[in-house]
Amino acid sequence: MGERSIIERLVASTIGRRLDVREARDRVADAQRAAMIAKWNLLPDLQLNISYTRRSFGSPAGALLADLFNGLRVSVNTTYALDRASAASGVESAHVAIRAAVRAAHDLEENVAAEIRRAYRARLRAAEAMAIQKQSLDVAQRQLRFAELRYERGLADNFDVIDAEANVFQARSDLIAATVDRALAVLALSRATGLLDPDEFLR
Repeated sequence: MGERSIIERLVASTIGRRLDVREARDRVADAQRAAMIAKWNLLPDLQLNISYTRRSFGSPAGALLADLFNGLRVSVNTTYALDRASAASGVESAHVAIRAAVRAAHDLEENVAAEIRRAYRARLRAAEAMAIQKQSLDVAQRQLRFAELRYERGLADNFDVIDAEANVFQARSDLIAATVDRALAVLALSRATGLLDPDEFLR
């Protein structure tokens, strides 16, 4: 699997953990709900009235009258506003808000994906630099041992040993710097992928 495919899989699997990305997606959902409510506001108001009436009549003809006047009554009333400009404007504004929220969420996801890619490549470079510095330190230490052997046998003067010691010191300093850079790169990648927990640094 190539480096590019690894990075893209990392982006796809971790971008949703970012809090800012989740909030942007929530804003899209909120805008969609607002648009749905605005569409409902365009519908006419309906009122359903249900009542039951029971009357009794004492005369023999009361049974016929009871059949006519007793029973369930259902009525539906509706009102429809002729001027719907305000409601229609609300729907259009809701659609504009949806498009703006979708565009903002898309732009944020693109920026976060680019940040993850940069952080991943930076971590790879930091790891490679650290490995190189380890090799440089190993070479410097071998050169120091060789210079000490030559000095002990009288084949070289003290300046060669001092120079070799300076090289070891510089190689160790470079390795420490590379180690710090790698640690920072790991933290940057953890932050970019949403895995960094700030509470860990407060304990």
